[in-house]
Amino acid sequence: IVYDVGLILKGEYMIYAMNLYDIVDEDMYKEYVKRSTSFLSSIKAGAIAAGTNPFREICGQARSNFIIAKFHSVQDFEAMLRWQEDNDIKRLRELSTDNYIWTLYENWDMAAWLAD
Repeated sequence: IVYDVGLILKGEYMIYAMNLYDIVDEDMYKEYVKRSTSFLSSIKAGAIAAGTNPFREICGQARSNFIIAKFHSVQDFEAMLRWQEDNDIKRLRELSTDNYIWTLYENWDMAAWLAD
């Protein structure tokens, strides 16, 4: 997984995918991540944050894992979905995780927002 916050700091347009989920088969999920990482690198996308084992549930039902991934466009995100479908990788994610929540966000320039 590529961790790269440099592009965010340069103010380039990005979208973010926030994934919350529980892993039910670690070996299968590792295979999913390994196979997906090669494609994500080819489109200069990838994870910028990941976490496991929540230690405090503030509100709602916690999931055991999260990843936030960056993409340069919705088209790149959709290309990843097509690639996963065409290469039978989506199945790995579906079989290795449960309680999946996947949400896309636009970049939010908080400094500009606060300056208004």
